[in-house]
Order: sequence, then C-alpha cells, then structure tokens
Amino acid sequence: LTVVEVVKKAKERRAGSSYSHIAQISNFTNSIDIRGKRREEAIKELEGFIDKALIVNASQVKVIHGIGDGILGRALRDILKGIPQINSVRYEEPEYGGNGISIVDFT
Repeated sequence: LTVVEVVKKAKERRAGSSYSHIAQISNFTNSIDIRGKRREEAIKELEGFIDKALIVNASQVKVIHGIGDGILGRALRDILKGIPQINSVRYEEPEYGGNGISIVDFT
C-alpha cells in the first residue's frame, strides 16, 4: 500500500471510530529518530510515522536522521516529496541539529 492509500483507508475507518482517533492523538509524538537504521528499515518506520501524523492531523513533525553520509536524509526527501499533504520539508536551525533533523510541515 502507498502512503496515500493508507491515509485514505484510515480516513474511512476514522469516520466511524472517534474513540480510536482520540487514543491515537493522545499517544502520538511529533518526532521520530531513524539514526543508525538501514535505509529500508528507516523508510518503513518513516512511512508509518507519516501515516500516523496524517491520521492525527499533525501540523508539523521532526525527523531525526543524522548527518552521516546523507543517505537517510536523501531517502527521506525522496519519499516525502511524493506525499501531497506535505507542504514543506526543511532542515532544523543549526543550534538545534541543523542538517541532521528535518522538519516536515503539513498542509
């Protein structure tokens, strides 16, 4: 399933279960740390995290990917640019992590 399909299905389920939605919102944290993970593992976790952020209608999230060789940062940007609900992706301010953290703003 693509991220868009998952979001669509989640919205359909959400229409009938407000209790479940409230539980998801209360358990949601707006950041994820994927440092040190293999690309495939990090992508899977990132997709699940973005799905949850969209379901709970988050306005912004942070993805901690580290700097390293830039592999996770590039993979993150490739995935996120294909999600229409994302308004922008930018690096954190240098004093708070700079190029090692991406801030994702949703529309």
